[in-house]
Amino acid sequence: MADEIKRDREVQTLPRLCYDGYVNGEVSEDFLLPDYLPQIDRILRFEYRAIPDEKYFGGRSAEFSGAVSYNVIYASGDSGICSVSLSSGYDGKVEVPCEFTECRVSTGVENAACRLLGPRKLSVRAKLRTRLLAFSEEELRDGACSVDGGIRVDRLESLENTYETHFYEARDIRVDDCIEENGGKPVFCNATILPINIIAHNNAVVVSGDVVVRALFEYLGEDQLHGSGRYGNVSCRIPFERVVRCDGVVPGDRCLAEGYCVSVTVGDGEKENTSDCSINFDMTVTVMRKKNVTLCRDAYAVSYIHDTECSCRNVEINNAAGLRGNFTLSAVAAKKDIGGDEGEIVDVSVYPEITSAAFGKTKTVFSGNARINVIMKEKLDGADASGGRVISSGEFSYPFKYECDVRLGESDHVYVYNAEMINARGRIDGDKVRVESEIALSVSAWGRERMQVVDNVSVKETDPIGSGITVVYSDGSEDLWGLAKRYRTDVDSILTDNSLGTDKDKRYVPDIGIPVIINPGNR
Repeated sequence: MADEIKRDREVQTLPRLCYDGYVNGEVSEDFLLPDYLPQIDRILRFEYRAIPDEKYFGGRSAEFSGAVSYNVIYASGDSGICSVSLSSGYDGKVEVPCEFTECRVSTGVENAACRLLGPRKLSVRAKLRTRLLAFSEEELRDGACSVDGGIRVDRLESLENTYETHFYEARDIRVDDCIEENGGKPVFCNATILPINIIAHNNAVVVSGDVVVRALFEYLGEDQLHGSGRYGNVSCRIPFERVVRCDGVVPGDRCLAEGYCVSVTVGDGEKENTSDCSINFDMTVTVMRKKNVTLCRDAYAVSYIHDTECSCRNVEINNAAGLRGNFTLSAVAAKKDIGGDEGEIVDVSVYPEITSAAFGKTKTVFSGNARINVIMKEKLDGADASGGRVISSGEFSYPFKYECDVRLGESDHVYVYNAEMINARGRIDGDKVRVESEIALSVSAWGRERMQVVDNVSVKETDPIGSGITVVYSDGSEDLWGLAKRYRTDVDSILTDNSLGTDKDKRYVPDIGIPVIINPGNR
């Protein structure tokens, strides 16, 4: 008899989504505009977004902080359209039922409102909803953990699976460029980050794409004063490239990148009829890395005098997937519903939100609603086109769907959606306002698979089984693994003896009625 035989292999860790929860918050603040800004006549548009700052976690607790950024676009009497940027800080804490090693925090703004309390005073209220995804590490040995029993075993056969894992890296990015515009003064601006090429290298991911900048300019009159009533939209794409360090990444790993604008400023340029543009944004890179972790589901001894007994435990494994795509949103509303009469459209902005996903056999359909804001200008009696004044703005909601020929996951997977406007334009068609907008969509998905893995294999001596050749006629219910385990041989021997080739795996089931030769002498 031999001593206890060990088959300890390298210990591997796989990420497991151990918590998916929300925490609600609220921010409220009153703001007094400085004297150098024009007074507020009416609010035309209220933009808002949550900008995460920091996250701290350890043990079972996670803390986060950030700011809610507001952009208030307003009319100011004879001064035309103006804007002001404001912000309110927020923070929060989440207690997770178990210890975790990594987390992803995303905060959304819900039911935000801005009220005019006076010519220079604004009151802002917003409800926040923060989502925390916490990941722990499932520690597994590569294959069966050990062999107990004090009996020498020539070889163990194991039934295995291979899984993927993922991790995140985030970095700050800044890009600068100039915008060509015909001598106007910037009123307000925004930006959308479009990662286009995401390529994994050794220990790094290279992300390149465009920053799409949109700005509204006012073209001054001969007196160089505000209030000319002439406005124009300018859009440009600024290319960027960023190398993100990701230890352990190798070429061929699947990657997904998401970026969101933190700040964008447009000011007078050095050259005539240009404006300098500066954008700061954060970017998160998700790597779906192929990690060759062998998870043993079953094992047996290839021996006629040894029998095995496996003890198993339940584990939960997460696989990651993601996609990014663009689609066009076409919306229509009655002109009277947005306050327009005989005027013209000055600017359009679209705020899409994904609300649900439906999964088919070969495709996924995402549904949502878009909040659409239209700023309009009306011609005054006796005034020409340049003498008009901005008089109104209106909003309406419009549903949309995006369909892609990708089976991203199942209904019980965990999803994180993000949709942003790239550009938008509107036109008046009789008594209707028609809006077309290009929308960028990104989705991350985490699938949960529960299974049993072998924790320990015990070997015991049994009565010998005959060593003659056996012919088994397949009934279509038993695979090669089951046959090999029952007759204590290995799958490779069955494949060789029956000329089945080497491309069949252990779960291959021979057709009904096919004779399968079992020759233990070849093991």
